[in-house]
Amino acid sequence: MPSASSRKPRLPQPSEIKNFPDDPAMKVFESNGTLYGGYRIRKRDPITHKQHEQKVYSGRIVDGVYYTMDEFKERFTRTGEPRQSGAVLPQGLTPAAEEAVRKKADQNQKLLADIAGILEDFDGTLGDGVADEEPKKAPALKKGRKSAAAASDAAQARPRAFGRFTPGEKNDLTDVSGVTVKHYTFEADKGKTGCGLTMVGFEGREVKAAFVRFGEVRAWGLEALVESHRIKGSVVMTSQTAFQKVLALLPDTEKDVLLAQPVEGVNLEMLPADLSGARFTVKDGALGAGFGLEAFGFAGGVGSSSRTAVRGYKVAVMALAACEGMLQAVETGKTEAPQGAGGSVLLLTVTDAPLSVTALTRLARASVAGLFRTGAMPFAVTSLALTTDTGEVNDTAAGTVMLAAADAALEAVVRSFRS
Repeated sequence: MPSASSRKPRLPQPSEIKNFPDDPAMKVFESNGTLYGGYRIRKRDPITHKQHEQKVYSGRIVDGVYYTMDEFKERFTRTGEPRQSGAVLPQGLTPAAEEAVRKKADQNQKLLADIAGILEDFDGTLGDGVADEEPKKAPALKKGRKSAAAASDAAQARPRAFGRFTPGEKNDLTDVSGVTVKHYTFEADKGKTGCGLTMVGFEGREVKAAFVRFGEVRAWGLEALVESHRIKGSVVMTSQTAFQKVLALLPDTEKDVLLAQPVEGVNLEMLPADLSGARFTVKDGALGAGFGLEAFGFAGGVGSSSRTAVRGYKVAVMALAACEGMLQAVETGKTEAPQGAGGSVLLLTVTDAPLSVTALTRLARASVAGLFRTGAMPFAVTSLALTTDTGEVNDTAAGTVMLAAADAALEAVVRSFRS
């Protein structure tokens, strides 16, 4: 029988909370010591048709008082501390200068609060029903750079079918059951500058993971995988300049992995706070974490591809390439001498094959092999491999899955700048 000290404290009843909405369907939830008000709903997985329960938070409870999420962001910091009323102003400012400082501080505070709202709402409650949009147009290239479209007018608009394995139905990460992808793009100066977030989730399920890396790519959460080989939250990718702020705004309830990619010319303070662009289908190009990248001399972005391996196992790769090199003629085997080297690449490989940690590590290396088949010459690579099947291990199909992953990685890199 558990001791009194080990029992969880009793949650307050809605009637005991000031300003709690008079809605019998609303409940009080506790997560990591934080009280929320919200709803418990049931959803059906469109693929497996299994029912699963989901909590949707509509507000937070602080000192026995209920606040909507908007009210909470205005009054408190993410950790529940009261916000300071107004900016701390230097002495001797003119009235016009004081007003300008206050206005700038309010804009920055609103931006950070909105980004925090995005990250907290990644469980699927943001933007339900938003119609799919076309990918953001790639930013204009600097003078002297080649145009990918002009370089290959006769090529397919969306290259695919590299290698001998069949692409998945959608040819992206969502071909693996239980995987969701969202892109959030922030643009400023009419698309000339900006950055974004790309978040890959697993419908609240725990997934098995392993990684390989060389060179310096900023990351948070990878060290924990050395021991646990588990991810309980999501994989978040963003630009290097936004890394620290995104890390500070990650929800306390998530156990995430955060990866950063260098982007040239990004200023977070210039980004508009229009966060209505939630995406529920995977697109390629200059959007999300891929906004502002350059690869092989072209305006780059994010690319993804999938393959069907033996026994119907799916394997998919997402690539964020910011590197130099000379694209190889992969279909004929013809190669060119690399034209310079540098930059970095992030690879995320997801499969539903029940692989061991050792096989997942080899799968991460196989995706890197597919990257090098493109002629890329990066200084740094981080390759993260996941499996959504955490049941009984069966590595008999590992070899075929790795070959399929190499094909998918090659195509994902090419699609990142030819979409």
